[in-house]
Amino acid sequence: MPLATFLQKSPMVVLAIIASLLAYQLAILTWAFVPDQKPALLWKPVASNKQQKGSQVNTSQLQQQHLFGVKAKEAKPVVPKTTIDNAPKTRLNLKLVGVVAATNPKNSSVIIDQKGKQSSYFMDSKIDGTSAVITQIYQDRIILKVGGGYQTLMLDGVEKLDQQHKNHEKNRPAKPRKKDNKSVSKPIKGKVKTVNLDRQALLSNPGKLTDYIRISPVRENGVVKGYRVKPGKDRALFEASGLKSGDLAVELNGVDLTDTQQAFTLMKEFPTMTDMTLSVERGGQLHELYFSIP
Repeated sequence: MPLATFLQKSPMVVLAIIASLLAYQLAILTWAFVPDQKPALLWKPVASNKQQKGSQVNTSQLQQQHLFGVKAKEAKPVVPKTTIDNAPKTRLNLKLVGVVAATNPKNSSVIIDQKGKQSSYFMDSKIDGTSAVITQIYQDRIILKVGGGYQTLMLDGVEKLDQQHKNHEKNRPAKPRKKDNKSVSKPIKGKVKTVNLDRQALLSNPGKLTDYIRISPVRENGVVKGYRVKPGKDRALFEASGLKSGDLAVELNGVDLTDTQQAFTLMKEFPTMTDMTLSVERGGQLHELYFSIP
C-alpha cells in the first residue's frame, strides 16, 4: 500500500506518531535544562606553597619579644665556700698537743694525739686513719683539708685562752706555787745534766722529739695547770734528764707554761736554746731541772 494512501486512510496513526516525536524532543530539551542530581562535592581550597609560607607564625620571635614579661630566674641557695680563713672547727677525734713552728714552713711539725696515741706530722701530711691533710701550720692551730673543704684543729687548751688569761691575771697575786708556801714548799734544785740531743736532726725533723718525750696538757676548771710529761720510745734520754713519768711541767726558762701566750714565745726560741731550766711538780713538791744541750 502506498504511503500516501496509508496516511490518508489512517489519520489517527499519523497523529500518534507525530505526538510521540514531539514528546521525545520535548523530553530532551527539558533534561538539558534540569541540573545534575549527583551529590555536590565540598569545595576545598587549593594549597599554595606561597600562601603557607606567608601565613606561618614565627613563635621563636614572639618568645623573644617577652610580651608577657621576663620570667624571673629561681634564685639558687648560696652555699658559703669554706676557705682557710673561715674554716670551721673539725669534728675529727683529734687533739693537737704540740706545735713546732720553724722558719721554713716545710720544716714545721705538729704532734697530734689520736685515741691516746701521739704521732708527729709535717706539712702536706695525711693524718693516719683519716682523709685529712695538713695544709697550714700556725702557732696555735693547724688547717686541715678534708674532702673539698677546710677545717681547723686548735692547739689543745687554746680555745679557752681568753678566759684563762683573765683568770690568770685575776689570780696572779695568790698563785699557789709562787706565793703560797704552805701548799708548795721551796723548789728542790737538781744538778745540771747534759742532754745528748742531735740538734740538727731535731730541727730538720722536730716530730722526732716524741721519740723521747710525750706531752699532754692538764686542766682544772678549763684552765691549763701544766703539761704532763711521759717517756717516749727512747726512755734512756728521758730518765737521764732527771724527769720522771707523770711530772707536771709548769715553767721553762722562767716562762709560765700555764700562760699559753707566754708559752708560744718558747716555740720560736726552741731551735736556738742551749740551756734549759724546767720546773716540774712532783708529788706536791716543785723540782727544778737543768739541762745543757750541746
